[in-house]
Order: sequence, then structure tokens, then C-alpha cells
Amino acid sequence: MNIRRATYNFIYSFIPVAGDMTYDKRVIDSFINSTYKNTKMSGKGKPTDEHYNRIGLSSYLNLNIEMGYEELKSIVAEVGEINLTIYPLFRYYSHGCSLTFHVVAEKSEGEFLSTQEAYELSHLISTEGNKSSKKRIKIAGKNNKTTIYELYREYVNEKLIAANLDYLEALLSPGEINKRENSIPEIVKSNKKSLLEYLKANKAFIDVLHDYYTIDRKIIFEKLISRFQPFFSNNKKLSNEDKYKITVFTMDNIISLFCVKENLIKIDDNYESSIPWVVINLELDKGEALDSFCSTLPNVTRDIAIQHKLERIEKYEQQIVPFLYRMVDSKYEDFRIEPSYSTFSMNSQYKGFNNLYLDSRLYLQMSRRAILTICSDNEKKPASYVLPTLLGICEMTHTRWQSLIMINMQLDKHIKAFSNHVADKYLPSEKLGIILNLVKKTLANMQNPLCYVVSGDSLREINDLLADTFKTIDLENHAIRKVSLLEKIYDLGLRI
Repeated sequence: MNIRRATYNFIYSFIPVAGDMTYDKRVIDSFINSTYKNTKMSGKGKPTDEHYNRIGLSSYLNLNIEMGYEELKSIVAEVGEINLTIYPLFRYYSHGCSLTFHVVAEKSEGEFLSTQEAYELSHLISTEGNKSSKKRIKIAGKNNKTTIYELYREYVNEKLIAANLDYLEALLSPGEINKRENSIPEIVKSNKKSLLEYLKANKAFIDVLHDYYTIDRKIIFEKLISRFQPFFSNNKKLSNEDKYKITVFTMDNIISLFCVKENLIKIDDNYESSIPWVVINLELDKGEALDSFCSTLPNVTRDIAIQHKLERIEKYEQQIVPFLYRMVDSKYEDFRIEPSYSTFSMNSQYKGFNNLYLDSRLYLQMSRRAILTICSDNEKKPASYVLPTLLGICEMTHTRWQSLIMINMQLDKHIKAFSNHVADKYLPSEKLGIILNLVKKTLANMQNPLCYVVSGDSLREINDLLADTFKTIDLENHAIRKVSLLEKIYDLGLRI
């Protein structure tokens, strides 16, 4: 295959949380409004991405839902002789956030990417492997060992810092202090100005976020307090109790990642804490490969046309399978299709890699690990019309999947804790508060505007396949049943 250009969409998801309010709209707004050093455009204005129209969830609908986005400046990079342009895009929903890296790969004009080169680029996400490999991203001014995952960690951390300063400043505004009169210690109110000056001058407090939720708070308090001291009351000596109140208030109201706060995922530099969903688009030059994927035999019966197309695609199965299944081999030739595998596609009606899209000019196929599209030019119809909506569907589905998993894990943790009546450490009022909070989080995930986007669209089948792949309906039902079970445990506990 002569590949003119390859575009990789690496979709990551994360859930910001401050205190116990995982879905506090102010948290999302802080992310949208916070400043970032590479921001090209933020908030709810129109994005200007050169390759995709990413307004809203669809290229043809403007739904008024709780959503914002922030498009960051593109990054020019390279991998060997291949030129890359990376377009990062944050999107914000009521239940979480996504960060998508559109990585556009091409060589100099007139040169084509080989299938092997295009395949190797799909492995730019992992921190594993040889750190000195030539296949890692080279960005001017950065370590040559960069991967997409490392960019993800960096961008989210930068976002957390910026959003935290905005969020804490908003919480300490006169209006918020009046609303939260009983929940803000007097020592914090009286030192509000000094506290904000400290936070703006010293962003290192973010470094201890992970430790704060996994190590004894007194140890973290000791680490932090030496940094806080110079900023308070003209260096007036504060009591240990006052220092502790200031430290706890600050850390409890810092925006963190839900998985970190709840200790659901261990953050480790040697392992990825978030696995992306990958959508790959290959733009082919004119020739047999493009005709095989993006044309159909005219003036024949449907059965003949189907058989003819599948036979032509079969010649390229060995080349497209590694993209679809994101195989771990360094060379795509090392992978061999298992002949006894029941079907090579997720649609069992036809054996082989049939097209899941209705317009033959765009080839679309998916597995439970990735989506692959093939066309002549993704800036022309139907690709220019389909791909933005496809990516929107993938981003929201992936974000809901991540959020639902976290909620189910949190529900499991509390079911276990509430079931232990021998060592029950919760008062009935505390249990009721926890259950109410979990109900709110579960309800937030019931919001799914995708049903409006795809109800009459040609991508409805893809949306259904994605829902099946990520088991979002099952996860929703599990969460609802677990909430009901917690309520029963609570009721039974009152009778004991």
C-alpha cells in the first residue's frame, strides 16, 4: 500500500475531582477556563483544527449540552524520516474529560509511508520498550525519548496546576466564602491572600498530591508546612493546629484525578495508568490498494459485488490486521491470522474484513482494540463528514467507560466496607451521605447525548459496536444494582 498520509487519533480519558465532588460543574469550568502555556484557543469558541471540524459531538448537530473544549497549539515533531504534526484537544463533559492527540504522519512530497512504517507509528503510545529507539518522538527542546503517553501525562499535569489555581481562587472569593461559611476554617479565611500568593508562587504542592492520598496525612503535613510558613500573617508563628487546618483545607480542595484520590490506579512512571482508544486513518495513493478498499463493482448483483470486494480486500488482510488489533510485534509480518478464528470482523454476517460504512469511498473496520479507516483524502467527503462525528462518539464513549469503571470500583469498595458489621466504622448518617454522593455520580453517567447524535445516522451501528466493546450498558446496570444494594445494606444495618 502506498500511504500518502497516516493520521492516528490517540484518545485518553480522565476524571477531575475536588474533594468528594467528582462531577462538580465548577471543576469542569476551571479546566475550561484555566490558562495553559500552549493554548491556541480555549473555552466554548470555534476550534480551528486544520484536519477536522470538531465543533460539538457531531459535524452536523449543535446540541446544547454541558460540554467544552480546548484546542492546544500543534507540535511539530519527527520519527526518523517521518514528519509528525501533533494536535492535542481537550474535551470536557459532565462526567469527565478526554484528551485526544491527532498525530498526522507524512514524508516529504512525493514520498510514501510504507505499511511497516505506518504500523510502527501506532506504537508511539507506550512507555515500554527500548528508550533509545529511533521510533520514539523527537520534539525540539524535549527529551528524544518522548511518547504520546508521556505527552498525555505532561499535559494533564499542567492542566491540573492551572485549574487548581483558578479553582482555589474561586473557592476563596467573597461569594463562595459566604456560601461555605461553616466548611472553611477561620484561619484559612484570615490568611486567604497569603495562601493564594503562596499557591501562585509555588506550584510544587501538586507534586505531593499522590502521596497525600496514599500516605499518612501527618507525614505530608510535615513536608508541606515548611513551604507554607513564610506566607502567613507577616511570618507570625502559627500553631500546629492552624497549620494543619490550612494544609488539609488546601489539599482537600485541590483538583486531583479521581483514580488517584480513590487509590484505584497506582501512578508509576514505568507503567501506563491510562490506555487510549486508537482510531487510525490511512490515506492511500491511487492504485490497486485504494480501489480494493474504496470502490465497488458496478452493474452486478449484490452477492457478486460483496464476494468480489472481500476477495480484493483479502490480499491486504495481512497488512491491515496488525493496525486493527494493535499487535505487540515490532513487525507486522510477524503476526499470522488464526484460520480457526470464527470471524475476522465484529460483524459475523460476512467472513473477512467487510466495510462497516455505507459509502464505498470510505472503508471502515473495527476490532475491540482499534478502528481503522481508509480513504483517498480525509479532507474530502465522505471522510470529512464522517471522521469528526466518529471521533466524537469514540471520545465520549471512552470517557463514559473510564468513569463507569471508576464508579463501579468505588461502589465495590463501599459495599465491602458497609457489609462488615463486625468492624463497622461508619455512623448511619455518614453512610447515608456516602450513598447519596454515589447516587449523584451514577446519575451523572446516565447522561448520554450520543443517542441524539447517532439515532438516524450511518454511524449508529458503530456506536452500538462501541457500546458493546466497552460494555457501557452493562457497567451502567451494574452501578445501578450496586447503589440499590448499598441502600439495602444501609436499611438492614439500621435494624441491627
